[in-house]
Amino acid sequence: MKKIKIGNAVLCEHVLQSQHNKHVLVNTYSGDIVVEKFPTQLTLGIYIEIELPGITTSKVKLETIYAKNKIVQASGELKFPKPESRGVLVIPVFTFDVEKDEYLEIYVSVEGFSRTQTIKKHVLQGEIPIFSTTHVQTTL
Repeated sequence: MKKIKIGNAVLCEHVLQSQHNKHVLVNTYSGDIVVEKFPTQLTLGIYIEIELPGITTSKVKLETIYAKNKIVQASGELKFPKPESRGVLVIPVFTFDVEKDEYLEIYVSVEGFSRTQTIKKHVLQGEIPIFSTTHVQTTL
């Protein structure tokens, strides 16, 4: 089966639709999702770009799994402006409970293509890493 080509895949706290086919991704996760303590609630948004060469319309399914349990499932029709362009899948915001150290996985499925994992994040309890500095030097 053919593979789905993934462009950008971003997990954040909220995705907002902006003007001129742009999106605002609020508080993106660059690594693990670290929480202060369990249990807690997470609020997330998902932004994924996919390419399906030669296709202009397709049925798409997105699944979000935490601790091997499906927490969000969305499906719909994705229309590509041109056969060679990228389509965008957006889940603006959703909230769910996390109770233990586990993995959050996001999969995309399209008819005629193999199911593809687009994001995998470790959800764990710990000290939230913060980088700070008192001196910044720029060179031009």
